[in-house]
Amino acid sequence: MTAFAEAATVRGISLQATGGRTYGEMDEDDPHARMALDASLIRSSLYSSILAFGQATSEIGNGLAMAGIGLALASLARRTGKGASS
Repeated sequence: MTAFAEAATVRGISLQATGGRTYGEMDEDDPHARMALDASLIRSSLYSSILAFGQATSEIGNGLAMAGIGLALASLARRTGKGASS
């Protein structure tokens, strides 16, 4: 959530400095265009990190689910006597 808050802060400061205009709304010779572009790129990087953390959390959940399934199948095999050792 920190990266999300930072991205929102960067957006607010950028819009304040550019008079509410984004990089796409500016001319090439606008003195604030470079700052607006940098702010946009920083926000993209921050959003990428948010997505990466979300993916990592999802994979942790998948791993835990697979471990649970493995334990359940091992327990079932022991009860029915149809394990690999029989």
